[in-house]
Amino acid sequence: MMGGWGIKPITTWDYRWEFSGRGSIDVEVRIHGFRNRADGNYEIDSWHIKYGPGTLLLNDDFEVIGTVLKSKSLEEILPVDFYEISGDFHCV
Repeated sequence: MMGGWGIKPITTWDYRWEFSGRGSIDVEVRIHGFRNRADGNYEIDSWHIKYGPGTLLLNDDFEVIGTVLKSKSLEEILPVDFYEISGDFHCV
């Protein structure tokens, strides 16, 4: 299709996102990023309410050619109480 928009599904999620209400949508799908990689492929980071986070790898025809494994963030690795300040501190 030249000069226009085309629609191409890139997931096989068996889940339909229902639009309803007065313009507000529950956060069930998030797109976190779209990157053009040095190798000519693309990455799309997403989060889905049922399937969780993931990164799809697309070729230049926007066909899925794989997934990208990413390391966990510090927030996912560190225990919840890591950010709490505790101790017996004395001012001098």
